[in-house]
Amino acid sequence: MEQKILVIGKKKRERGSHKLRELSVLEKEKIYQQHLGLVVNIAKRHINRSPGFTFEDLISEGILGLFKAAEKFDVKRGFKFSTYATWWIRESIERA
Repeated sequence: MEQKILVIGKKKRERGSHKLRELSVLEKEKIYQQHLGLVVNIAKRHINRSPGFTFEDLISEGILGLFKAAEKFDVKRGFKFSTYATWWIRESIERA
């Protein structure tokens, strides 16, 4: 009987963590708006490294990286979102 309780508790925790990954559209929109400054800051640093791209091109590539970071971010790893997003934003700008 105790084993069943443990299993049920484990399933509830798994379902709860799964819900963390399924953010609503409004929550994702808020995350994107809050971190647009980060995208602009990183794009500014890469403007001289990418002579074939305009500043707007770098920002749009950075936004794609921000979207990827929001999809893949896992709270359980203990990193801040901005730290994680910085890596993905740089990655997508440098690959452009």
